[in-house]
Amino acid sequence: GECNNAIQHLRTMIKRITGPPFKQDDGPWYRNPIPEGSLACVSQKMIESITPPLFVNGTLLSESEEANEIVGFKTIRLFRNQTVSDVPKIAKFLQAHFPCSRYLFNFRSDVEAQAASQISNFKKSANKPIQRVIKDISRSNDLMTALAKQLGNQSMLLDSSRWIEDVSYLNEVVMWLGFDPKCAFPRLLEFNTGRTIGAGGAFTHTFTELTLDSRCR
Repeated sequence: GECNNAIQHLRTMIKRITGPPFKQDDGPWYRNPIPEGSLACVSQKMIESITPPLFVNGTLLSESEEANEIVGFKTIRLFRNQTVSDVPKIAKFLQAHFPCSRYLFNFRSDVEAQAASQISNFKKSANKPIQRVIKDISRSNDLMTALAKQLGNQSMLLDSSRWIEDVSYLNEVVMWLGFDPKCAFPRLLEFNTGRTIGAGGAFTHTFTELTLDSRCR
């Protein structure tokens, strides 16, 4: 589920405990130099801890099973209030602290349709001019595109305007992430259709069923 911009909070914490006023000379803020990469394992462990695997029959996975788990999460709040000029620093942080991770950026190339959907479904956007919403979405897409380019072969851009029409496009991502080919999607679940806004603005869906290979969790 949504991690509420955990990566940005982690980055902020690391900056505060490693940067000024800490320094490597005499004084009350003195401490020994921190070797580069020292906080990578700590960062990864924190993300792993807040996105644990499912319990199987009420117990944790065995060590051998857990070693083969692919840990992931989604976030729509990645590095909020950042601009394209901040991308090199963001990419450097991600690559230093999550060097083996892969980054999947989901966007919608049909920006006008996304803006219309956002205005009709989200209270915050309901009274905004559509051109302003389009501009905000385009700015977000530009940031994601620049970050994906900076991360190189660790990243992939995924256009929802394509994968909702062709599941094979989505299955390319399944393979790229390292899942077994048997874990490919035979079809898609319902994609935000026939929904209503529930209490607190949350969406209520009518889910369809999807069966994958028994070896896929």
